Amino acid sequence: MSGAQRATSRGLARPCSRMRGVLGAALAALAAFGASAAGAHSQPGTLGASASATDYHQVTCFDDGSGAPASLVVSILDASPGALPLVSVHVRRASSLATASDDATADAVPSPDVAVNESGGAYDVLVAKSGSGAKFYTLEYHCTTAPDGGGVHTGSLLTTLQSQ
Repeated sequence: MSGAQRATSRGLARPCSRMRGVLGAALAALAAFGASAAGAHSQPGTLGASASATDYHQVTCFDDGSGAPASLVVSILDASPGALPLVSVHVRRASSLATASDDATADAVPSPDVAVNESGGAYDVLVAKSGSGAKFYTLEYHCTTAPDGGGVHTGSLLTTLQSQ
């Protein structure tokens, strides 16, 4: 009995060819927009065509047994074809604010890392762009035990509060 016959005999049907086609197309689209590289410290996203489109994430840094968090480090990668607008990331907590922009589109090089050193807790992370036009991006983020991204990684949780 073949694997497909065994699966069907157990009540597990193989996906139909149409479903495989839809799934394949979806995976190809995600890969094209940088989502294939997404991991525990990556967040792929899109910004709509409006010049004011902004995504708002909150990253919470916490002690997962690695030590007390001291900073959040972020960078942004513009994964869109074409030149403008530019994509930037803004991080704020308490009285500290940092900003980075990816000045080259559709390459494999993200913006420089920026750090906000405000210990554990919730950081506001905004992704915006310099003008109108849809954009695809990947946000990289890491909570660490020492200022400016030093030390070891600690626990983190990203929550998306607004996606435009």
